[in-house]
Amino acid sequence: MNKKILNTKNIVKKIKLLKKNKKKIILCHGVFDLLHLGHIQHFQKAKKLGDILIVSTTTDKFVNKGFGKPYFNLSERQEALSSIKFIDFIVPSDFEDARGIIKVIQPDIYCKGIEFKNFSKDISGKIKFEEKEIKKYGGKIAFVSGKVFSSSSIVNNKTDVFNEDIKKFIKTIKRKYDFKTIQDVINNYENLNVLVIGETIIDTYSNCEVMGKSGKEPHLVLKERSVENYIGGAASVANYVSKFVKNTTFISSSGTDRSSKILIEKNLNKKINKKIIYDDNIRSIIKKRYIDQDNTIKVLGVYRINDNNNVYKKSQELIFKYLDKNIKKYDLVILCDYGHGLLNEKIIKILFKNKKYTAVNSQINSSNINYFTLEKFKKSNYLIINEREFRFEMKDQTSKLDHLIKLFHKKYQVKNLVVTRGKYGSVFFNGKNFIYCPAFANKIIDKVGAGDSFFSLFSLGIIQEEKLDIALLIGSIAGAHNIENIANSKKLDKKYLLKYIDHLLK
Repeated sequence: MNKKILNTKNIVKKIKLLKKNKKKIILCHGVFDLLHLGHIQHFQKAKKLGDILIVSTTTDKFVNKGFGKPYFNLSERQEALSSIKFIDFIVPSDFEDARGIIKVIQPDIYCKGIEFKNFSKDISGKIKFEEKEIKKYGGKIAFVSGKVFSSSSIVNNKTDVFNEDIKKFIKTIKRKYDFKTIQDVINNYENLNVLVIGETIIDTYSNCEVMGKSGKEPHLVLKERSVENYIGGAASVANYVSKFVKNTTFISSSGTDRSSKILIEKNLNKKINKKIIYDDNIRSIIKKRYIDQDNTIKVLGVYRINDNNNVYKKSQELIFKYLDKNIKKYDLVILCDYGHGLLNEKIIKILFKNKKYTAVNSQINSSNINYFTLEKFKKSNYLIINEREFRFEMKDQTSKLDHLIKLFHKKYQVKNLVVTRGKYGSVFFNGKNFIYCPAFANKIIDKVGAGDSFFSLFSLGIIQEEKLDIALLIGSIAGAHNIENIANSKKLDKKYLLKYIDHLLK
Protein backbone atom coordinates (compact mmCIF):
# COMPACT_ATOMS: atom_id res chain seq x y z
CA MET A 1 0.00 0.00 0.00
CA ASN A 2 1.30 3.44 -1.00
CA LYS A 3 1.49 5.57 2.16
CA LYS A 4 1.59 8.83 0.16
CA ILE A 5 -1.84 8.30 -1.45
CA LEU A 6 -4.69 9.13 0.94
CA ASN A 7 -8.45 9.56 0.58
CA THR A 8 -10.11 12.81 1.68
CA LYS A 9 -11.13 11.40 5.06
CA ASN A 10 -7.58 10.38 5.95
CA ILE A 11 -5.98 13.56 4.59
CA VAL A 12 -8.23 15.66 6.85
CA LYS A 13 -7.00 13.68 9.89
CA LYS A 14 -3.41 14.08 8.73
CA ILE A 15 -3.80 17.85 8.23
CA LYS A 16 -5.17 18.33 11.74
CA LEU A 17 -2.05 16.70 13.14
CA LEU A 18 0.28 18.67 10.84
CA LYS A 19 -1.30 22.01 11.73
CA LYS A 20 -1.12 21.15 15.40
CA ASN A 21 2.63 20.81 14.89
CA LYS A 22 2.75 24.25 13.16
CA LYS A 23 3.50 22.81 9.70
CA LYS A 24 2.92 25.08 6.70
CA ILE A 25 0.82 23.26 4.06
CA ILE A 26 1.09 23.82 0.32
CA LEU A 27 -1.51 22.57 -2.17
CA CYS A 28 -0.97 21.96 -5.88
CA HIS A 29 -3.97 20.87 -7.92
CA GLY A 30 -4.43 19.55 -11.44
CA VAL A 31 -4.99 16.57 -13.71
CA PHE A 32 -1.29 15.73 -14.15
CA ASP A 33 -2.08 13.34 -16.97
CA LEU A 34 1.42 13.06 -18.45
CA LEU A 35 4.18 14.03 -16.04
CA HIS A 36 6.91 16.18 -17.55
CA LEU A 37 9.77 18.49 -16.56
CA GLY A 38 7.42 21.43 -16.06
CA HIS A 39 5.50 19.49 -13.39
CA ILE A 40 8.70 18.44 -11.60
CA GLN A 41 9.97 22.04 -11.45
CA HIS A 42 6.54 23.24 -10.30
CA PHE A 43 6.44 20.78 -7.39
CA GLN A 44 10.05 21.54 -6.44
CA LYS A 45 9.40 25.29 -6.20
CA ALA A 46 6.06 24.79 -4.47
CA LYS A 47 7.67 22.66 -1.74
CA LYS A 48 10.11 25.49 -0.97
CA LEU A 49 7.15 27.69 0.04
CA GLY A 50 6.32 25.56 3.09
CA ASP A 51 6.78 22.28 4.94
CA ILE A 52 4.25 19.81 3.52
CA LEU A 53 3.29 19.56 -0.16
CA ILE A 54 -0.08 17.98 -0.94
CA VAL A 55 -1.02 17.32 -4.57
CA SER A 56 -4.70 16.86 -5.43
CA THR A 57 -5.60 15.11 -8.68
CA THR A 58 -8.90 15.54 -10.52
CA THR A 59 -10.91 12.34 -10.72
CA ASP A 60 -11.53 10.98 -14.22
CA LYS A 61 -15.18 12.05 -14.48
CA PHE A 62 -14.31 15.73 -13.94
CA VAL A 63 -11.44 15.89 -16.46
CA ASN A 64 -12.93 18.11 -19.18
CA LYS A 65 -9.95 18.63 -21.47
CA GLY A 66 -11.60 16.97 -24.42
CA PHE A 67 -11.02 13.96 -26.61
CA GLY A 68 -8.92 11.16 -25.09
CA LYS A 69 -8.46 12.88 -21.74
CA PRO A 70 -7.34 11.71 -19.31
CA TYR A 71 -4.88 9.47 -21.09
CA PHE A 72 -4.07 7.76 -17.76
CA ASN A 73 -6.74 6.97 -15.16
CA LEU A 74 -6.72 8.38 -11.63
CA SER A 75 -4.87 5.49 -9.94
CA GLU A 76 -2.16 5.53 -12.63
CA ARG A 77 -1.72 9.30 -12.31
CA GLN A 78 -1.53 9.10 -8.53
CA GLU A 79 1.00 6.27 -8.64
CA ALA A 80 3.25 8.30 -10.97
CA LEU A 81 3.02 11.36 -8.68
CA SER A 82 3.93 9.29 -5.62
CA SER A 83 7.39 8.65 -7.06
CA ILE A 84 8.28 12.38 -6.88
CA LYS A 85 10.27 13.05 -3.73
CA PHE A 86 9.06 16.66 -3.28
CA ILE A 87 5.45 15.47 -2.82
CA ASP A 88 4.41 14.41 0.67
CA PHE A 89 0.80 13.36 0.09
CA ILE A 90 -1.56 12.79 -2.87
CA VAL A 91 -5.34 13.01 -2.61
CA PRO A 92 -8.13 12.63 -5.21
CA SER A 93 -10.25 15.72 -5.95
CA ASP A 94 -13.77 14.54 -6.70
CA PHE A 95 -15.02 18.03 -7.52
CA GLU A 96 -15.77 19.99 -10.68
CA ASP A 97 -13.05 22.54 -9.86
CA ALA A 98 -10.34 23.22 -7.25
CA ARG A 99 -12.62 25.08 -4.84
CA GLY A 100 -13.94 21.82 -3.45
CA ILE A 101 -10.53 20.40 -2.56
CA ILE A 102 -9.32 23.79 -1.25
CA LYS A 103 -12.25 23.68 1.17
CA VAL A 104 -11.21 20.17 2.29
CA ILE A 105 -7.45 20.86 2.63
CA GLN A 106 -7.61 24.54 3.70
CA PRO A 107 -3.91 25.01 2.86
CA ASP A 108 -1.71 27.94 3.82
CA ILE A 109 -0.69 28.38 0.19
CA TYR A 110 -2.43 27.31 -3.02
CA CYS A 111 0.26 27.11 -5.71
CA LYS A 112 -0.27 27.68 -9.45
CA GLY A 113 2.03 28.10 -12.43
CA ILE A 114 3.05 31.61 -13.47
CA GLU A 115 1.05 31.21 -16.70
CA PHE A 116 -2.17 31.47 -14.63
CA LYS A 117 -1.28 34.82 -13.03
CA ASN A 118 -3.15 36.84 -15.65
CA PHE A 119 -6.75 35.98 -14.78
CA SER A 120 -8.03 37.47 -18.05
CA LYS A 121 -6.30 34.67 -19.97
CA ASP A 122 -7.94 31.94 -17.90
CA ILE A 123 -10.50 30.36 -20.27
CA SER A 124 -12.25 28.49 -17.45
CA GLY A 125 -12.66 31.70 -15.44
CA LYS A 126 -12.11 29.71 -12.25
CA ILE A 127 -8.76 30.99 -10.92
CA LYS A 128 -10.27 34.16 -9.45
CA PHE A 129 -12.87 32.06 -7.59
CA GLU A 130 -10.15 29.72 -6.34
CA GLU A 131 -8.24 32.71 -4.97
CA LYS A 132 -11.41 33.88 -3.23
CA GLU A 133 -11.89 30.39 -1.74
CA ILE A 134 -8.34 30.11 -0.35
CA LYS A 135 -8.67 33.52 1.33
CA LYS A 136 -11.69 32.24 3.29
CA TYR A 137 -9.32 30.05 5.30
CA GLY A 138 -6.57 32.60 5.81
CA GLY A 139 -4.45 31.23 2.98
CA LYS A 140 -3.12 32.83 -0.18
CA ILE A 141 -2.45 31.94 -3.79
CA ALA A 142 1.14 31.87 -5.06
CA PHE A 143 2.41 31.71 -8.64
CA VAL A 144 5.73 30.03 -9.34
CA SER A 145 7.74 30.21 -12.55
CA GLY A 146 9.10 27.24 -14.44
CA LYS A 147 9.36 25.70 -17.86
CA VAL A 148 5.87 25.41 -19.35
CA PHE A 149 4.94 22.23 -21.17
CA SER A 150 1.52 21.04 -22.25
CA SER A 151 0.29 17.55 -21.39
CA SER A 152 -2.44 18.02 -24.00
CA SER A 153 0.15 18.78 -26.67
CA ILE A 154 2.06 15.62 -25.77
CA VAL A 155 -1.11 13.49 -25.79
CA ASN A 156 -2.34 15.04 -29.05
CA ASN A 157 0.91 14.76 -30.96
CA LYS A 158 2.91 11.92 -29.41
CA THR A 159 0.27 9.28 -28.70
CA ASP A 160 -2.32 7.28 -30.63
CA VAL A 161 -5.29 9.04 -29.00
CA PHE A 162 -6.28 10.55 -32.38
CA ASN A 163 -6.77 8.57 -35.57
CA GLU A 164 -5.33 9.87 -38.84
CA ASP A 165 -8.57 11.55 -39.95
CA ILE A 166 -8.77 13.59 -36.74
CA LYS A 167 -5.08 14.53 -36.91
CA LYS A 168 -5.48 15.67 -40.51
CA PHE A 169 -8.57 17.76 -39.74
CA ILE A 170 -7.02 19.42 -36.68
CA LYS A 171 -3.84 20.16 -38.65
CA THR A 172 -5.92 21.91 -41.32
CA ILE A 173 -7.76 23.99 -38.71
CA LYS A 174 -4.50 24.96 -36.95
CA ARG A 175 -2.94 26.00 -40.26
CA LYS A 176 -5.82 28.36 -41.04
CA TYR A 177 -6.82 29.72 -37.63
CA ASP A 178 -5.43 30.52 -34.20
CA PHE A 179 -7.41 30.00 -31.00
CA LYS A 180 -8.39 33.69 -30.81
CA THR A 181 -10.11 33.49 -34.22
CA ILE A 182 -12.16 30.47 -33.14
CA GLN A 183 -12.99 32.18 -29.85
CA ASP A 184 -14.26 35.24 -31.76
CA VAL A 185 -16.50 33.04 -33.92
CA ILE A 186 -18.08 31.54 -30.80
CA ASN A 187 -18.39 34.95 -29.09
CA ASN A 188 -20.22 36.28 -32.17
CA TYR A 189 -23.04 33.78 -31.54
CA GLU A 190 -24.05 35.83 -28.53
CA ASN A 191 -25.46 38.70 -30.62
CA LEU A 192 -27.84 36.53 -32.67
CA ASN A 193 -31.59 36.69 -32.15
CA VAL A 194 -32.63 33.07 -32.65
CA LEU A 195 -36.00 31.37 -33.04
CA VAL A 196 -36.27 27.61 -32.47
CA ILE A 197 -39.42 25.81 -33.68
CA GLY A 198 -40.31 22.14 -33.41
CA GLU A 199 -41.73 19.24 -31.51
CA THR A 200 -40.89 18.78 -27.84
CA ILE A 201 -40.12 15.18 -26.95
CA ILE A 202 -39.97 13.65 -23.48
CA ASP A 203 -37.13 11.11 -23.33
CA THR A 204 -37.72 8.57 -20.56
CA TYR A 205 -35.05 6.09 -19.49
CA SER A 206 -36.19 3.10 -17.45
CA ASN A 207 -33.14 1.46 -15.89
CA CYS A 208 -33.90 -2.23 -15.50
CA GLU A 209 -32.47 -5.48 -14.33
CA VAL A 210 -32.94 -8.19 -16.95
CA MET A 211 -34.52 -11.12 -15.13
CA GLY A 212 -34.69 -13.42 -18.14
CA LYS A 213 -37.36 -15.12 -20.20
CA SER A 214 -40.86 -15.38 -18.83
CA GLY A 215 -41.57 -18.80 -17.38
CA LYS A 216 -44.87 -19.16 -19.24
CA GLU A 217 -44.58 -16.94 -22.33
CA PRO A 218 -41.84 -16.26 -24.94
CA HIS A 219 -40.92 -12.74 -23.86
CA LEU A 220 -38.19 -10.99 -21.86
CA VAL A 221 -38.90 -9.96 -18.25
CA LEU A 222 -37.37 -6.74 -16.84
CA LYS A 223 -37.38 -5.44 -13.29
CA GLU A 224 -37.54 -1.65 -13.22
CA ARG A 225 -35.01 -0.07 -10.83
CA SER A 226 -35.22 3.66 -11.59
CA VAL A 227 -36.67 6.11 -14.12
CA GLU A 228 -35.06 9.28 -15.48
CA ASN A 229 -36.85 11.89 -17.61
CA TYR A 230 -35.27 14.46 -19.94
CA ILE A 231 -36.65 17.02 -22.36
CA GLY A 232 -35.56 16.26 -25.90
CA GLY A 233 -36.29 17.19 -29.49
CA ALA A 234 -36.63 20.91 -30.21
CA ALA A 235 -36.63 21.70 -26.47
CA SER A 236 -33.13 20.30 -26.19
CA VAL A 237 -32.02 22.34 -29.22
CA ALA A 238 -33.43 25.51 -27.62
CA ASN A 239 -31.50 24.75 -24.42
CA TYR A 240 -28.24 24.30 -26.32
CA VAL A 241 -28.72 27.51 -28.30
CA SER A 242 -29.62 29.55 -25.20
CA LYS A 243 -26.22 28.78 -23.65
CA PHE A 244 -24.49 30.65 -26.48
CA VAL A 245 -26.86 33.49 -27.45
CA LYS A 246 -28.55 36.23 -25.43
CA ASN A 247 -31.95 36.04 -27.15
CA THR A 248 -33.58 32.66 -27.79
CA THR A 249 -37.29 32.21 -28.48
CA PHE A 250 -38.74 28.71 -28.46
CA ILE A 251 -42.08 27.77 -30.06
CA SER A 252 -43.46 24.30 -29.53
CA SER A 253 -46.55 22.29 -28.69
CA SER A 254 -47.22 19.69 -26.03
CA GLY A 255 -50.08 17.89 -24.35
CA THR A 256 -51.75 19.22 -21.24
CA ASP A 257 -50.78 16.38 -18.89
CA ARG A 258 -49.34 17.82 -15.68
CA SER A 259 -46.16 15.71 -15.55
CA SER A 260 -44.98 16.73 -19.04
CA LYS A 261 -45.76 20.41 -18.42
CA ILE A 262 -43.82 20.42 -15.13
CA LEU A 263 -40.83 18.67 -16.74
CA ILE A 264 -40.74 21.11 -19.68
CA GLU A 265 -41.09 24.25 -17.56
CA LYS A 266 -38.53 23.05 -15.01
CA ASN A 267 -35.85 22.01 -17.50
CA LEU A 268 -36.00 24.75 -20.13
CA ASN A 269 -33.34 27.41 -19.58
CA LYS A 270 -34.89 30.38 -17.77
CA LYS A 271 -33.29 32.70 -20.37
CA ILE A 272 -35.51 31.29 -23.12
CA ASN A 273 -38.54 33.27 -24.25
CA LYS A 274 -41.02 30.35 -24.19
CA LYS A 275 -44.05 30.12 -26.46
CA ILE A 276 -45.22 26.63 -25.50
CA ILE A 277 -48.71 25.77 -26.67
CA TYR A 278 -50.27 23.28 -24.25
CA ASP A 279 -52.90 21.81 -26.53
CA ASP A 280 -55.58 19.48 -25.15
CA ASN A 281 -56.11 18.08 -28.66
CA ILE A 282 -52.73 16.34 -28.66
CA ARG A 283 -50.76 13.94 -26.52
CA SER A 284 -47.27 14.79 -25.28
CA ILE A 285 -44.69 12.86 -27.31
CA ILE A 286 -42.98 10.41 -24.94
CA LYS A 287 -40.20 8.10 -26.06
CA LYS A 288 -39.43 5.53 -23.40
CA ARG A 289 -36.32 3.35 -23.55
CA TYR A 290 -35.80 0.34 -21.33
CA ILE A 291 -32.13 0.00 -20.40
CA ASP A 292 -30.23 -3.01 -19.10
CA GLN A 293 -28.51 -1.17 -16.25
CA ASP A 294 -25.61 -3.63 -16.04
CA ASN A 295 -24.48 -3.07 -19.63
CA THR A 296 -26.17 0.29 -20.41
CA ILE A 297 -27.77 -1.31 -23.46
CA LYS A 298 -31.22 -0.40 -24.78
CA VAL A 299 -33.48 -3.45 -24.64
CA LEU A 300 -36.74 -1.96 -25.90
CA GLY A 301 -38.28 1.33 -27.00
CA VAL A 302 -41.94 2.27 -26.50
CA TYR A 303 -43.12 5.53 -28.11
CA ARG A 304 -46.29 7.52 -27.48
CA ILE A 305 -46.97 9.79 -30.46
CA ASN A 306 -49.87 11.45 -32.26
CA ASP A 307 -51.01 9.21 -35.11
CA ASN A 308 -53.22 11.82 -36.77
CA ASN A 309 -51.53 15.04 -37.97
CA ASN A 310 -54.88 16.84 -37.93
CA VAL A 311 -54.76 17.02 -34.13
CA TYR A 312 -52.12 19.75 -34.45
CA LYS A 313 -54.48 22.14 -36.25
CA LYS A 314 -54.94 24.50 -33.27
CA SER A 315 -51.20 24.59 -32.52
CA GLN A 316 -50.31 25.13 -36.17
CA GLU A 317 -52.64 28.12 -36.50
CA LEU A 318 -51.20 29.77 -33.37
CA ILE A 319 -47.62 29.18 -34.59
CA PHE A 320 -48.45 30.60 -38.02
CA LYS A 321 -49.99 33.74 -36.50
CA TYR A 322 -46.92 34.31 -34.33
CA LEU A 323 -44.56 33.87 -37.30
CA ASP A 324 -46.62 36.14 -39.53
CA LYS A 325 -46.32 38.91 -36.95
CA ASN A 326 -42.80 38.37 -35.57
CA ILE A 327 -40.62 36.49 -38.07
CA LYS A 328 -38.78 39.56 -39.34
CA LYS A 329 -37.09 40.30 -36.01
CA TYR A 330 -35.05 37.07 -35.98
CA ASP A 331 -31.58 36.62 -37.47
CA LEU A 332 -31.79 32.83 -37.57
CA VAL A 333 -34.63 30.32 -37.50
CA ILE A 334 -33.83 26.78 -36.39
CA LEU A 335 -36.46 24.33 -37.57
CA CYS A 336 -36.61 20.89 -35.92
CA ASP A 337 -38.82 18.48 -37.87
CA TYR A 338 -38.99 15.07 -36.18
CA GLY A 339 -41.78 13.92 -38.46
CA HIS A 340 -44.56 13.85 -35.88
CA GLY A 341 -46.84 16.32 -37.69
CA LEU A 342 -46.43 19.71 -36.02
CA LEU A 343 -44.64 21.48 -38.87
CA ASN A 344 -47.01 21.69 -41.80
CA GLU A 345 -46.45 23.17 -45.25
CA LYS A 346 -48.02 26.51 -44.28
CA ILE A 347 -45.50 27.07 -41.46
CA ILE A 348 -42.55 26.08 -43.62
CA LYS A 349 -43.67 28.32 -46.50
CA ILE A 350 -43.89 31.48 -44.36
CA LEU A 351 -40.32 30.91 -43.16
CA PHE A 352 -38.92 30.52 -46.64
CA LYS A 353 -41.11 33.32 -48.02
CA ASN A 354 -39.57 35.82 -45.59
CA LYS A 355 -36.09 34.67 -46.64
CA LYS A 356 -34.99 34.20 -43.06
CA TYR A 357 -31.75 32.32 -42.58
CA THR A 358 -33.33 28.95 -41.83
CA ALA A 359 -31.56 25.84 -40.57
CA VAL A 360 -33.48 22.57 -40.81
CA ASN A 361 -33.00 19.29 -38.99
CA SER A 362 -35.20 16.64 -40.57
CA GLN A 363 -35.41 13.09 -39.31
CA ILE A 364 -36.89 9.83 -40.43
CA ASN A 365 -38.33 7.55 -37.76
CA SER A 366 -40.58 4.55 -37.35
CA SER A 367 -43.71 6.72 -37.48
CA ASN A 368 -43.01 8.72 -40.66
CA ILE A 369 -40.94 6.33 -42.76
CA ASN A 370 -43.74 5.63 -45.26
CA TYR A 371 -44.26 9.28 -46.22
CA PHE A 372 -40.89 10.85 -45.42
CA THR A 373 -39.60 13.40 -47.95
CA LEU A 374 -37.21 16.35 -47.95
CA GLU A 375 -38.91 18.12 -50.83
CA LYS A 376 -40.75 20.50 -48.49
CA PHE A 377 -37.37 21.95 -47.45
CA LYS A 378 -36.35 22.85 -50.99
CA LYS A 379 -34.16 26.00 -51.15
CA SER A 380 -33.49 26.06 -47.40
CA ASN A 381 -30.27 27.70 -46.22
CA TYR A 382 -29.06 24.71 -44.29
CA LEU A 383 -30.25 21.13 -43.93
CA ILE A 384 -28.83 18.36 -41.76
CA ILE A 385 -29.76 14.70 -42.12
CA ASN A 386 -28.35 11.31 -41.18
CA GLU A 387 -26.76 9.28 -44.02
CA ARG A 388 -29.19 6.37 -43.69
CA GLU A 389 -32.14 8.75 -43.90
CA PHE A 390 -30.50 10.66 -46.75
CA ARG A 391 -30.04 7.45 -48.75
CA PHE A 392 -33.68 6.57 -48.08
CA GLU A 393 -34.68 9.91 -49.61
CA MET A 394 -32.43 9.32 -52.61
CA LYS A 395 -33.56 5.67 -52.94
CA ASP A 396 -29.94 4.60 -53.24
CA GLN A 397 -27.99 2.43 -50.78
CA THR A 398 -24.80 1.83 -52.75
CA SER A 399 -23.67 4.90 -54.73
CA LYS A 400 -20.85 7.07 -53.41
CA LEU A 401 -22.13 9.60 -50.91
CA ASP A 402 -20.44 12.58 -52.61
CA HIS A 403 -22.22 11.75 -55.86
CA LEU A 404 -25.62 11.54 -54.16
CA ILE A 405 -25.00 14.81 -52.30
CA LYS A 406 -24.32 16.60 -55.61
CA LEU A 407 -27.49 15.16 -57.14
CA PHE A 408 -29.51 16.21 -54.10
CA HIS A 409 -28.05 19.70 -54.12
CA LYS A 410 -28.95 20.15 -57.78
CA LYS A 411 -32.49 18.83 -57.28
CA TYR A 412 -33.44 20.63 -54.05
CA GLN A 413 -31.12 23.67 -54.21
CA VAL A 414 -30.28 23.50 -50.51
CA LYS A 415 -27.55 26.10 -49.95
CA ASN A 416 -25.64 24.17 -47.26
CA LEU A 417 -26.06 20.44 -46.69
CA VAL A 418 -24.61 18.32 -43.88
CA VAL A 419 -24.91 14.54 -43.89
CA THR A 420 -23.96 12.99 -40.55
CA ARG A 421 -22.37 9.54 -40.59
CA GLY A 422 -22.12 8.39 -36.98
CA LYS A 423 -18.62 7.15 -36.14
CA TYR A 424 -17.43 8.30 -39.58
CA GLY A 425 -18.15 11.95 -38.82
CA SER A 426 -19.97 14.27 -41.21
CA VAL A 427 -19.82 15.65 -44.74
CA PHE A 428 -20.59 19.27 -45.62
CA PHE A 429 -21.35 20.58 -49.12
CA ASN A 430 -22.26 24.11 -50.24
CA GLY A 431 -22.54 23.55 -53.97
CA LYS A 432 -18.83 24.15 -54.55
CA ASN A 433 -16.74 22.58 -51.82
CA PHE A 434 -16.84 19.50 -49.63
CA ILE A 435 -15.60 19.53 -46.02
CA TYR A 436 -15.10 16.18 -44.30
CA CYS A 437 -15.13 16.32 -40.51
CA PRO A 438 -14.26 13.27 -38.40
CA ALA A 439 -16.20 12.12 -35.33
CA PHE A 440 -14.62 13.22 -32.04
CA ALA A 441 -16.45 10.90 -29.64
CA ASN A 442 -14.05 8.94 -27.46
CA LYS A 443 -16.70 6.65 -25.98
CA ILE A 444 -20.32 5.99 -26.88
CA ILE A 445 -22.82 5.99 -24.02
CA ASP A 446 -26.03 7.08 -25.76
CA LYS A 447 -26.65 8.32 -29.30
CA VAL A 448 -29.97 10.01 -28.45
CA GLY A 449 -29.67 13.77 -28.90
CA ALA A 450 -26.21 13.74 -30.51
CA GLY A 451 -27.62 14.98 -33.82
CA ASP A 452 -29.54 17.73 -32.02
CA SER A 453 -26.44 19.03 -30.23
CA PHE A 454 -24.41 18.95 -33.48
CA PHE A 455 -27.24 20.73 -35.29
CA SER A 456 -27.67 23.38 -32.56
CA LEU A 457 -24.06 24.53 -32.53
CA PHE A 458 -23.40 24.22 -36.26
CA SER A 459 -26.55 26.24 -37.01
CA LEU A 460 -25.22 29.19 -35.00
CA GLY A 461 -22.06 29.18 -37.11
CA ILE A 462 -23.51 28.98 -40.61
CA ILE A 463 -24.22 32.72 -40.81
CA GLN A 464 -20.45 33.32 -40.68
CA GLU A 465 -20.12 31.59 -44.04
CA GLU A 466 -16.41 32.18 -44.55
CA LYS A 467 -15.58 30.02 -41.50
CA LEU A 468 -17.84 27.01 -41.96
CA ASP A 469 -15.05 24.57 -41.14
CA ILE A 470 -14.91 26.14 -37.66
CA ALA A 471 -18.68 25.74 -37.34
CA LEU A 472 -18.33 22.11 -38.36
CA LEU A 473 -15.62 21.52 -35.76
CA ILE A 474 -17.76 23.11 -33.04
CA GLY A 475 -20.83 21.09 -34.03
CA SER A 476 -18.81 17.86 -34.02
CA ILE A 477 -17.44 18.59 -30.54
CA ALA A 478 -21.00 19.21 -29.30
CA GLY A 479 -22.16 15.90 -30.79
CA ALA A 480 -19.22 14.06 -29.21
CA HIS A 481 -19.94 15.62 -25.81
CA ASN A 482 -23.60 14.55 -26.02
CA ILE A 483 -22.86 10.98 -27.12
CA GLU A 484 -20.63 10.42 -24.08
CA ASN A 485 -23.57 11.11 -21.72
CA ILE A 486 -27.09 9.74 -21.28
CA ALA A 487 -29.66 11.61 -23.41
CA ASN A 488 -29.39 15.37 -22.83
CA SER A 489 -28.23 15.03 -19.22
CA LYS A 490 -25.21 17.31 -19.67
CA LYS A 491 -25.34 20.45 -21.78
CA LEU A 492 -22.22 21.85 -23.41
CA ASP A 493 -21.52 25.46 -22.37
CA LYS A 494 -19.17 28.09 -23.75
CA LYS A 495 -16.43 27.66 -21.14
CA TYR A 496 -16.26 23.90 -21.63
CA LEU A 497 -16.26 24.28 -25.42
CA LEU A 498 -13.45 26.86 -25.42
CA LYS A 499 -11.37 24.77 -23.03
CA TYR A 500 -11.91 21.68 -25.19
CA ILE A 501 -10.82 23.52 -28.33
CA ASP A 502 -7.83 25.09 -26.58
CA HIS A 503 -6.56 21.65 -25.56
CA LEU A 504 -7.43 20.18 -28.96
CA LEU A 505 -5.24 22.71 -30.80
CA LYS A 506 -2.14 22.32 -28.63
